[in-house]
Amino acid sequence: MKFLKQTAAVLAGSLLAGSCITPAAVSAKDAVPAGIREYGDVNGDNSVDVADAVLTARYVAADPNATVTDMGRSCADVNLDGNVDGTDVTQILEYIAKKRDYLGYPKTSDPGYQSFSLTKDITAQTVKDKAVDEAFFKSQYDLTAKLMKEISFSDTEHDNILLSPLSIASALAMTANGADGETRAEMEQLLGGTLSMEELNAYYLNYLANLPSSDNAKLHLANSIWNSEELQIRDDYLQTVKNYYGDMDVFKAPFTDSTRSAINSWISDKTDHMIEDMLKYMDPNAVTYLVNALAFDAEWETSWKETADGVFTDYDGTKLDVTLMKGTEKYYISDKYAEGFIKPYAGSTYSFVGILPRESLSVTLSDYVGMMDADSLQKLLGSRTEEAVQVALPKFGFAYDTGDTLLGNALQKLGMKKAFSGEADFSKLYEKDSEGVYIGRVLHNTFIDVNETGTQAAAATVVEMTRQGGAPNLSFTRPFLFMIIDERTQLPVFIGSVRNPGKTTE
Repeated sequence: MKFLKQTAAVLAGSLLAGSCITPAAVSAKDAVPAGIREYGDVNGDNSVDVADAVLTARYVAADPNATVTDMGRSCADVNLDGNVDGTDVTQILEYIAKKRDYLGYPKTSDPGYQSFSLTKDITAQTVKDKAVDEAFFKSQYDLTAKLMKEISFSDTEHDNILLSPLSIASALAMTANGADGETRAEMEQLLGGTLSMEELNAYYLNYLANLPSSDNAKLHLANSIWNSEELQIRDDYLQTVKNYYGDMDVFKAPFTDSTRSAINSWISDKTDHMIEDMLKYMDPNAVTYLVNALAFDAEWETSWKETADGVFTDYDGTKLDVTLMKGTEKYYISDKYAEGFIKPYAGSTYSFVGILPRESLSVTLSDYVGMMDADSLQKLLGSRTEEAVQVALPKFGFAYDTGDTLLGNALQKLGMKKAFSGEADFSKLYEKDSEGVYIGRVLHNTFIDVNETGTQAAAATVVEMTRQGGAPNLSFTRPFLFMIIDERTQLPVFIGSVRNPGKTTE
């Protein structure tokens, strides 16, 4: 440990000595794209300087007093190899000394996936929107409550959950526009209750167009469709989604591993690199991917001025050391079973809401989520009063991934069954031969970091359209397992593995 600290100090001194700059004068704000993933900004002060290099070196050296958040660790991995080590310290120092042009992902003006773009062939038409009203609010609160409840009681793997109803709804709405018959009806019911898809399109056009975004409170949402060369998407479908769902890219490419990388690159770009490598593999029978991505980055209207060490206690008695942000907030919310606060971000266009189940009534988080529905959620948020409330909120940050089946299973339990079956009808999506096309997977990844200065968050949703009956493509070009079995009993007579098929006996 001592050796690592000394090495970092010597390296910092030698690099800075040759750079003719002082640590205090170095900032990455003008050199690196602003946003959540400002690589090298390990301490979260919106600049990259020697303090970040030293903190990274101390973290690498396992200094117990080196406090690095999950977000800080992510930003410290500047060479993107999945580890934080001395190589990252060196690259941060080289960047400070202006011996490197960038950390993390380089800025590119021409991403590789643009070579597949068909967007230039589609221009959005002027269509009529529908101002959001109580009917739309009710449908979206209902979707939010149902998703959170279903995922919360189905996910036994993660301690923390983070969903983006907006991202999920956008991806599913694009998909529903390609559905017909009972498939479409079930998707409409989940997304909008009694609202038709045509009504939802008009509502979403108004809602998405009026989502605020400013320098200090940014939200950007984008959609894309990736189609293989097997089926042709209908022109009228593409025109509809282009008209109603804002920033839209349409791509056509053979579904190879390079296309999978291109989809991941698109998601990464649109989420300010908060979500990486989301699509781990492509189903051999996949024909289309419908993708939504959004990024949020906002400063507090009033930053947290005080922090203190604290202890977070879970319901099972587990205690965790945390850093508490403390302050007096002016908006209080409450209902019979919970109370909380609302803290605005800069410009008061977005706000953070903290909800705490009432300990005096022995209400647990699970209890409260189980009771939540559209009405209770809307009433809680509508209970806002301008009343001083003392708040101690832990700094927190985590990534969340619903995996291959969690969200898809939840959507089916919530009534969207036909879309996942061989009886699905997506004839409004494809020109012909749509029989046997259904939703194979719905993937959802999110990220959040809440600290003294603000909040950064991202979400991406991928709907994978799969074709039924396609032959699986199995290429045994890597080590594999094999057996010889007795068909009557299914018992193996032989079992073995192959790592070198070229090795034979004479």
